[in-house]
Amino acid sequence: MNGTAATPSTKAPSSRRTTCVNGIGMYHSWRRNFNSPFFAILDIFDNAVGAGCHGTVTDRMTAKGFKGRVDLHNDVSSFQNEHRTDLVIMNNSLNPICNLEEILEIHKSNKGDKSDSIGQNGVGLKQGCAALTDLSFVFVRNHQKLSMGIIAKSLQHEAGCYLPSFDLPTKDYSTTDGSDDIKAALVQIFSYKDNADVVECVKSYGFGSLDFGLNLLTKHFYSMVDKSKWGKDDYVFGLVISGVRDGENDNIDIDELNHTGGGSLVTAVESSLVTDTASA
Repeated sequence: MNGTAATPSTKAPSSRRTTCVNGIGMYHSWRRNFNSPFFAILDIFDNAVGAGCHGTVTDRMTAKGFKGRVDLHNDVSSFQNEHRTDLVIMNNSLNPICNLEEILEIHKSNKGDKSDSIGQNGVGLKQGCAALTDLSFVFVRNHQKLSMGIIAKSLQHEAGCYLPSFDLPTKDYSTTDGSDDIKAALVQIFSYKDNADVVECVKSYGFGSLDFGLNLLTKHFYSMVDKSKWGKDDYVFGLVISGVRDGENDNIDIDELNHTGGGSLVTAVESSLVTDTASA
């Protein structure tokens, strides 16, 4: 996964989309939606489980052998003398995942007006991420189409709310050179001057190193196409919550959650998904 940033161009490949809503105020509003980050994690996890259960009876009968799967784990990154624990959630889906630009649309929700609901395609995703951290990355794969979005406090301003998303060129990234191709595509995206503030988010994720940040993003993308991991699924959703907040409310430790029943919960959920799909 070697590579250096390309020479910056003047314009980004797609127009920059912001809203007239105060971005700083909106982010703080999302963050206050949960009394505890612990409940935000549980709701995001519940939504990931739901993605494997959605669909009509016809969908389930057509999806032969589909097995809903959710993975939640700590991802420990080390760079020089710095260390950080991120939370990674990935799940497959019975149906195609909504376009990432729509997922990150302000005020967009696929669960009605319930303020306590988390949706991969709605406002709840933003609320959950903001309650847990100041920097999150969202990943979507629909067949060979890969997309990434960023939910970051640093990108919000009084003049507008900005939740950027980017599509990688559509191709088969599951080859032996796939990780290099993914990183090259990311380098190209972040070479545009219009994406300078987004580049700072990637650098922050990489402990101040853009190259290391790109390597981490590439790792997550490649796990979605790797046949030994998620590559055999048609639709995959991923979320990386960087440096789960341990401030005002809770210090979330996913390993501790697993020891207190989280791990067995995942196993039970996967079993129920398999049973539910088979009985449809």
